[in-house]
Formats: sequence, structure tokens, C-alpha cells
Amino acid sequence: MINLFEKDSRFILSFHNIGNWGENDSNIIEDSISIKLQKRALDLGANVVPIIWSLMPGSTCYASKSNSFTIGSDGKIYKCTVALYEDINDIGTLREDGSMEINQSKHQKWISSKLDDKCHDCSLLSSCLNSQCPLNRITKKETCLVSKVKIMEAVKLLSYQNLITYTLK
Repeated sequence: MINLFEKDSRFILSFHNIGNWGENDSNIIEDSISIKLQKRALDLGANVVPIIWSLMPGSTCYASKSNSFTIGSDGKIYKCTVALYEDINDIGTLREDGSMEINQSKHQKWISSKLDDKCHDCSLLSSCLNSQCPLNRITKKETCLVSKVKIMEAVKLLSYQNLITYTLK
């Protein structure tokens, strides 16, 4: 794939870990391999999304944004494309005149910026704003960035991509 696209700047590789999106996904890889794959692709000369992009404040999930909606073929309005069959995701309907009827109580759960107690002292708060995955926040699953768990690997990759500078004293 790299040979096909290495000279074409319109294409950039972006690696993501496999997620557990439901009951049929129990046999997924547990380890974070996206950083390893990213480094390997860089070694092969690929154009790769800088890992720093996932640590920037703008890297929040589309479902946490107040103006982002998914409209189903049945006219239902959803926030998340991963949780299509969950009641909390069905936040309204599209009316015949094209206007939206939104259940504000459900919508607020997706766009709320309420922080978990553990977020207040976190050094990565400005990067995630507790909005990386509102579905995890709503369902009370772990809300921390994968990169926080694998921060040393991320820092090494940033250095490898010459995206951090430092001065030795």
C-alpha cells in the first residue's frame, strides 16, 4: 500500500486500535499496537498522521459536539454511529419539514462537558476535555485516552517524527 501512495500527498495513513464495539467483538487485540504500526509505516517512508494530532484539544469525538448528528434512514436522529441500537443514542426525529425534534435531556448527556473527579489533576485534561468518547462517559466505562496509558511510546514517536524539541542542559 505504501508503494502505491508514498508520492501522493492526498493520502495519509492513520492507525487506530481495534475497539470492542459490542458482544461479538470479544476476541480483539488487547495491546495498543497503533503506535508500533505508525513507526513501522514511517520507517517504510509512508505519509502518516502525526500522533500529536490525537493529543490536541480538537481531537474530541464528533458525538460530543452540539452540532453533530447522524440521521438514520428512518428519520431518527442519533449522536453516535457506534451505538446505533442503544436507546440513549436515539435523541430525536427529523420532521417532514426538515426541522429536528431533539430530546434535549438525551442530547445534553452527549455534549456535557462535566469532568470526572479524576480529570481535575490530569496533565492531559487540555487535550481530551473528557470528550474523547462520550459513549464511554455515558455508560460509565473508562474515559481516559489510550495515549495516556501508552504515553512513553507516544513521546518516543513524537521524537521520531521530529515533532518535539528539547535542549539538554
